[in-house]
Amino acid sequence: MDILRELEVISLGHMAYQQAWEIQEQMAKERGADAVPDRLLFVEHPHTYTLGSSGHMENVLLSPDELKARGISIYDVNRGGDVTYHGPGQLVGYPIVKLPAARPMLIPAIPGCGWTRLSRQPRSPQLASK
Repeated sequence: MDILRELEVISLGHMAYQQAWEIQEQMAKERGADAVPDRLLFVEHPHTYTLGSSGHMENVLLSPDELKARGISIYDVNRGGDVTYHGPGQLVGYPIVKLPAARPMLIPAIPGCGWTRLSRQPRSPQLASK
């Protein structure tokens, strides 16, 4: 197994979230096609909130009018999480790496021990006490 791989580190400087997002999407396509090596992007954003796939606007403590008055952008994104703040003085790293192909994971069943789905779930009260 080859552990060492090339990693290109790129500083994007200070950049709006949307612009950095578009660069990431393009670089991800290039990486997926093996046109470029793995990359790690560093960027600093202006005041920005992102709402992830679990995000709820009620968790943003400023109203849309207050956000606008303060020059704070807000974006819905397809990443996990709730509300995330990005802003001046915060260095954000975005890895763009090609992960190995997923392989099925086999978990052997051991009669009587109760191991299933990577967690130990006893099948009987006698096993629970062991």
